[in-house]
Amino acid sequence: MNTTKNDGVNMTDNMERTFMSTDGGEERMNGQGTDKTMPGFAPEPEPINSTATTATMCSMDYSSTDITRKIVSSSISFDNFVLGDLGLLFDTLNDIHNDIGDADVSYLEKFGYMSSAKSFTLHSTSERTEAIKAFQKFNNLPITGKLDHDTINKMNTPRCGVPDMEPGSDGLPKPYKTGPKWTKKNLSWRVADFSDRLSNSVVKSEISRALKAWSDVADLSFTKVNSGEDIKIKFVTGDHGDGDAFDGSGGVLAHAYFPQNGDAHFDDDELWVVNTTGTDLFIVAAHEFGHSLGLDHSNNNDALMAPFYTGYIPNYQLHSDDIAGIRSLYGEQQNPSPTDSPRPTPAVTVTPPVDNRPELCQNSYEATIKNTNGEYLFFVKPKHVMMMTAENGLYRTEKTKTVFKKSPRKVDSAFILPDTNNIYFIKGKKLYEFDSEGTRTRVLKIKGGRKSMPEKTRAAFAVSENQVYMLGDSMVWQLDLSTLTISSESIKSISEEFPGLPSGIDAAMLYDTETVYFFQSNMYYSFDLQSNTLNGGPYDAASEFIKNDCEVL
Repeated sequence: MNTTKNDGVNMTDNMERTFMSTDGGEERMNGQGTDKTMPGFAPEPEPINSTATTATMCSMDYSSTDITRKIVSSSISFDNFVLGDLGLLFDTLNDIHNDIGDADVSYLEKFGYMSSAKSFTLHSTSERTEAIKAFQKFNNLPITGKLDHDTINKMNTPRCGVPDMEPGSDGLPKPYKTGPKWTKKNLSWRVADFSDRLSNSVVKSEISRALKAWSDVADLSFTKVNSGEDIKIKFVTGDHGDGDAFDGSGGVLAHAYFPQNGDAHFDDDELWVVNTTGTDLFIVAAHEFGHSLGLDHSNNNDALMAPFYTGYIPNYQLHSDDIAGIRSLYGEQQNPSPTDSPRPTPAVTVTPPVDNRPELCQNSYEATIKNTNGEYLFFVKPKHVMMMTAENGLYRTEKTKTVFKKSPRKVDSAFILPDTNNIYFIKGKKLYEFDSEGTRTRVLKIKGGRKSMPEKTRAAFAVSENQVYMLGDSMVWQLDLSTLTISSESIKSISEEFPGLPSGIDAAMLYDTETVYFFQSNMYYSFDLQSNTLNGGPYDAASEFIKNDCEVL
């Protein structure tokens, strides 16, 4: 039996791009020579003698590609195979299983399980084995020192970007101690840039709840201010000026700075919600504010400060590990007491949400479509499309440009042509045509441009090719798609064309040959085209179409 082992297999280009640079900002704690290096982060300018370190909740696309490729590339011939060769085969597979590739080392370096080296060969086999053991121990996995199935799965789990450990002078990982803390206990906060996904009032409510989770159990208080804040909160996208760009929907969710900065940034390409149908803002914010207050990651999987995103947890209570950590920095909560009687243990349960349904259920819609398959497409900010069925409601949410290639960045409205199932996006005087597969086929221009339309288009629906209704704030007109012209005689007030329908409609959808649904905010009206009468409304749109957690009980 001929056995060839290829130890020089390199990572694919895609795998190399997955990992961020290990260069980053530094933090010196307690005046000692302990540097805390954050991967892929360039800190914002800081006042003299202040420090800033970023904490990023992110998804590392780690993979066992090195191991898989080495097994595949090992040429093992089974011609004339004899039993005596079995041991050699097992030895070969065992060597492959224990081997650690560049991506594995990058992951372990990034999260503090081994010191950064200039090249892969500078790490000894024993150092790599100890690093894997440390990762397994921190994450409560069986300690094997090998890249086994459980270890690889854990490395693939979405997580925060703050290192879990710090390499010691001997190159071996050492647990972080509690980070720096604020020199005061009454901290102020302000949302400098709000989310396009949630209303401002809901964002402020969830931020307040997340901060209150900490002040309920420690000697801290938080005050919302209009300027001069200690903790500045921003919802931003992409490269937002701090050297740590967000990566769009999925992956990195948010990051925060340790004191004496404490600012927190949230990726507004995420589907932020207050419940289960997207990324829960409260859980992410509470975790990030833990970093803003000086807490590092916990190796307790049940703690809020564990590295990995948990998702929505109803009636959330801080874990005892989180409480012990924050009290070690700021002490127990101080409640004024009129007597010398023992003060009761402070409640840990946080304030309930503003609404018992997700914020998704309260959003308005930019455009609504029902295709020939009976599925609904609801377009919402920021640049997302929700896909629903009549039976099961919402089953998928995607970025609009993912479903409709080369779609414009911002649209006024959209409609579907029943005869062809083609979908049209309206942007000013232009119509972007897409086939049923989401491929853009052509771009059309309405003759006369915006001058031929009395108002900016807010909603649209098509009965036929030569009868496309376009609605503005208070007016309605008809477009002949075959000639791309608008008849001046078709321009009327909404109340005249659709008696009983209010002005300010956001979206419209041809439900069947006789019925149109008009959407305003998160409600909808039903209108009968045959009798030209309003059937009813307003009704709750989310309960009818999204269903699931949006159904009104």
